[in-house]
Amino acid sequence: MGLDQMGNMFARREGTDPDSLPVYVGSHLDTQPTGGKYDGVLGVLGGLEILRTLNDLGIHTQDWVYERTDADGKTFGDELARIGWRD
Repeated sequence: MGLDQMGNMFARREGTDPDSLPVYVGSHLDTQPTGGKYDGVLGVLGGLEILRTLNDLGIHTQDWVYERTDADGKTFGDELARIGWRD
C-alpha cells in the first residue's frame, strides 16, 4: 500500500501470471459529477473486496508478497518495515 504527496492511497497486488497485463481498479471517496454510478465509496469498497476475495482464495499469500525481492535484492516486507508500515 502506498500514499502519495496528494493523499492518494494505492495498492498493488500481483496475480498468478506475472507476465499478464495489469488490471486497474480505482475510485475515490469524494463523488465527482461525471464519475458514474460506481464512483465514490462504493467504488473504493469494490476494489477492496476484490483484494479480499483474492486473498480468501489463497492467490498469493501475504508472506509470498513480503518475500518478493526487487532488482536490488530488497524484499517487499523489509521495505515496508523500513518505512514503518509493518513491524
